[in-house]
Amino acid sequence: MVRQKRIDKLITILQYFSIQKTSLRLNIFGSGDEYLIEKIKYFESELIEIVFHGFKKNWIDYVGADWIQLFFSDYEGCPLSLIEAIKAGKLYMVSVDSPGLTQYMSRNCVFDDLLKLANSLVSNRDLLNNRDLSIFFDRARFLQEVLNMEGILNA
Repeated sequence: MVRQKRIDKLITILQYFSIQKTSLRLNIFGSGDEYLIEKIKYFESELIEIVFHGFKKNWIDYVGADWIQLFFSDYEGCPLSLIEAIKAGKLYMVSVDSPGLTQYMSRNCVFDDLLKLANSLVSNRDLLNNRDLSIFFDRARFLQEVLNMEGILNA
């Protein structure tokens, strides 16, 4: 858990769920700053279960098919976790609008604000990523996408 992963956004979402008395189970993979881990643990309650799995080499094998994955990073060079999830058929996901991530996701999974994202999770809105990634397997089109992303990052 590093700053780039925007754990503060996860904490904001947990605050919202706590206030709304929403029942959920949050599974966190990876490790990091103990201070941030303690801030997240603060929200554990009868309704909010938080499970820290630590670093797992094949983390995607631990993810249920119906779990919704949350991506909050400010940016991703190559979003390996997202690509691994898509490759494994784990397609329920949400993200804040973020360079390097959202080009791999359909619009119904991308939100410009945390409250809208949280509301979509609570309302069980359709969060199935149906983005066609076949263009990324075509080298010429993939190169164009990389150049487009580079232009966005350098803007």
